[in-house]
Amino acid sequence: MVSEILRPKELFKQIDNQGCLFACFCMMRTAYKPEERIDYSQVEKKLYDTAYALYPNYALAKSAAFVRTFPDTKLTFFVDNDEHAPYLKGINEEEAIAIQQQNINSDWVLEQVNLGNPLTVYVDKTQLPPFELAHDSHFVLIYQEKEDEAYYADPNFSKAYKLTPKQLEYSIGVFKYLMNWSPVAIGMEVR
Repeated sequence: MVSEILRPKELFKQIDNQGCLFACFCMMRTAYKPEERIDYSQVEKKLYDTAYALYPNYALAKSAAFVRTFPDTKLTFFVDNDEHAPYLKGINEEEAIAIQQQNINSDWVLEQVNLGNPLTVYVDKTQLPPFELAHDSHFVLIYQEKEDEAYYADPNFSKAYKLTPKQLEYSIGVFKYLMNWSPVAIGMEVR
């Protein structure tokens, strides 16, 4: 049982096809700090400028920019692939980012979310409503709306959708086995 359900106060729309992770982080931050107002267009521009050429990995560069912009924030990367996790650990120089190997599947993600831990998860967006036609990697924010009821916020549309375990399992499975990408889930703490 969760003592407090953390859900985003505001849903943000990514400005271009590279902005999904920034939008998810900002939405997640509003769950932890609902009193804080985020001017997303200004924050996204600053994050882009900060992330430029930080790391050779997209997610790590964007994450580093976020923790540098919001120094009261810590992120934990959960990386499915047992070769990719040590690689990211080896290049990460951010004290506010922890990286660990974790087998990622829908049961684990939903267990974390039901414990009150919203997660930003890397998925194949063809398996989630509104069911886009082309396979594409995409970060979405998965959170609990009510007890035992998961939703995901899609920054492509600035909308939230109810999420079934089967949808999440297919989205992670296609991402991992058809697209050959390592699933990643990112948790946040805000002090």
